Amino acid sequence: MTAYGQVCMDVRSGSRPAPPEAPEKQNCSRRTWANFQGRFFGWGHFAENDEKDRKMKSKISRASLIALFTVISFASSAAADESERLALQFLGTATGTSWDLLSEATVAEIDMLAQDGNFNPADLEGFGCFEIDLVDPSSGVVVGTGVDCLAPVPVGPEGNIFDAIEVEAFSFFILPGGAFVSNGLTSVRAFLPGIGDGDGFTHVTGSLPEQNNILAATGQFKDKGSTRVSGAVDLSQFGAGIVAFNCLWIVDIKIN
Repeated sequence: MTAYGQVCMDVRSGSRPAPPEAPEKQNCSRRTWANFQGRFFGWGHFAENDEKDRKMKSKISRASLIALFTVISFASSAAADESERLALQFLGTATGTSWDLLSEATVAEIDMLAQDGNFNPADLEGFGCFEIDLVDPSSGVVVGTGVDCLAPVPVGPEGNIFDAIEVEAFSFFILPGGAFVSNGLTSVRAFLPGIGDGDGFTHVTGSLPEQNNILAATGQFKDKGSTRVSGAVDLSQFGAGIVAFNCLWIVDIKIN
């Protein structure tokens, strides 16, 4: 696993040079959420959650658990070597923090994922992590916890930093039957005023990986497969570290 805290935009992928409108990003620089915020909002770190926030546990209804276990049990009856396709949604508003200050239950799940060997929590250094509801989009029922750990780099024209943003993301899907984490780059672009920008969302976001990007899994999930995302975020309160998410995920993953 490469360390994502230090990147060089023109050599990271070997095929994606830095955009010409952001030449300063062609030099190796610290890619962290805190530096991004410090540069544009005058502060260099997220405020620590208070004790109540750290100990807050995700609330999952009994009906949600039953529904999810039914889905997983059905999927498990399929051929073991075939991937299952799941539709999941990150939905809600959260304040970014370091991963170790997320809820106690979520931190424990991230630690368990690290035991898989393909994921190291040290790679989350400098990322801002947002803990939100994980929803079944077909029913609107909360089925687990989603966490997006983000490190953004603005690539839009100077003077309009929110026009275009490249985000590296570690995305965690925590369900009653297990958990998994994916990693990849996501494009974030501002909505054209009045074109699709309903419900107060300011940016559209999307990622279509070219290869498997699931790094680790626990429980009934196997660490083979991929995630793709399309959705919207509200960055109007980004200066306070607050982001609203409405992101639809399509997951192809093997289930034990």
